[in-house]
Amino acid sequence: MLRALSQLGWESSRPGASRRRRTQAGSSLIEVLVAVGLAGTVIAALAAGILAMLRSSSATSSQQRLQAALTSSTESVKSLPYVACTAGAAATAGQAASPAAYDATYAAWPGRWQPSAAAGVASVRITGVEYWTPASTNAALGSFLPACPAAVAGGDRGAQRLTVRVVMSDGIAKDAQVVLRRAS
Repeated sequence: MLRALSQLGWESSRPGASRRRRTQAGSSLIEVLVAVGLAGTVIAALAAGILAMLRSSSATSSQQRLQAALTSSTESVKSLPYVACTAGAAATAGQAASPAAYDATYAAWPGRWQPSAAAGVASVRITGVEYWTPASTNAALGSFLPACPAAVAGGDRGAQRLTVRVVMSDGIAKDAQVVLRRAS
């Protein structure tokens, strides 16, 4: 019978012997806390990674919408009628090819690109006009300059570089340049 009790986990009642063996294996409080802490750390790291990915995706989406809006608006600006550069009274009366004159022409033009509300475009503006000025040594060489060459011999050379600025509703802005040529 002692042998049967011994197999069930009981020991003999000898002096100094424990009455029951410790056969149940369990987790201590420290082990549980360590496991919960490790699981929490892994979950927090995964959450941080997912949030970083979402932020990156959102920024990329915003840049893509900005680029699409800029491309559409510059293609639209290319179709604007050419406004010749003039000097003197006509220039002071707002008839010259200035950013404000082109911007007003673009705003009133029915063929302009109009973004949808979902595009998130706050404004499309023409912010600069530069005028082609050939080099004195070679007419094929030259540069675009901010001053109207109308006062110079030969006047307007028939090419202007417009700077178009698109501003998104979240404040991101980007510029692009378009060259307009006078119809021959």
